[in-house]
Amino acid sequence: MKKAGPGEWTIEELNSKEVATKAQKEVARGNFYGGYDLIKYISFAKDFGDLGDYRKIGLSNDLLGLEKEDLDAGVKKIVQGIESKM
Repeated sequence: MKKAGPGEWTIEELNSKEVATKAQKEVARGNFYGGYDLIKYISFAKDFGDLGDYRKIGLSNDLLGLEKEDLDAGVKKIVQGIESKM
């Protein structure tokens, strides 16, 4: 995002275990929005085996006819599309 458009962006690094602990407490209090953070934690935390990293089992991009694209170029295209509608 920093490369794609104007404006200042603050990058905040989070400790995934702390996020999961806080999310568990929220769910225990009855705030089920904490479940979203738990799902993200389980999907991407290394101690769960990187369940969200599908590269190790193979992507279906070729099967779906998707071309490889540059992440920076893709984000820039989206940001420019949004800016043009403002």
